[in-house]
Amino acid sequence: MRENTSPVKIPLLRPDQQDALALNQLLLKRKSHRNFKPQSITLKELSQLLWAAQGAVAPGRRTAPSAGAIFPFRILTAIELAPPQMSVGLYLFEPDAFRLKLMAKGAFREKLYQACMFQECILQAPLCLILYAKLTMVERVYGERAFNYIFLEGGHIGQNIYLAATALNLGTVAVGAFRDEMIRQILMLSADDIPVYLFPVGKPV
Repeated sequence: MRENTSPVKIPLLRPDQQDALALNQLLLKRKSHRNFKPQSITLKELSQLLWAAQGAVAPGRRTAPSAGAIFPFRILTAIELAPPQMSVGLYLFEPDAFRLKLMAKGAFREKLYQACMFQECILQAPLCLILYAKLTMVERVYGERAFNYIFLEGGHIGQNIYLAATALNLGTVAVGAFRDEMIRQILMLSADDIPVYLFPVGKPV
């Protein structure tokens, strides 16, 4: 993604690291939701989701495994219905500092809806998490196996998002059907950036 010098950084709230539900119960309850209420989620809920997705838990360790501990993934949050502490816009999650950095102001939902071939879940959700990976980071170590490891890691992160959303009584769905080049243009990604998943998130109907 293009470098952004915006001074706007939103500190995230300390995640709850105690089990809300036993893992077995979360696995039983986990499901995909495609219809959402027209209301924002809280900064606390967003903080919990992002920590579960790719939060730093120790030096060189995050909540989702990564081949060679390279951690090539970046998570963008496109917020349409913003909590009070934030404004509508596109934010980059910074795991080590545990904060969001504003990359661009304004709504992105309609454009993402078009890039995802008009899937209504994108249009309904108050926010969308977008996962993309830096290909060359993995290629330097694993060569032609890089693509394999990127998509495996995307799956690890995605399951964490599902389980965290379930624990928070939120809904989400993994969206993998989209036009890659449109996503790159909308989000100002480079040719090295591989979009993998979109997760619209909200309070399920």
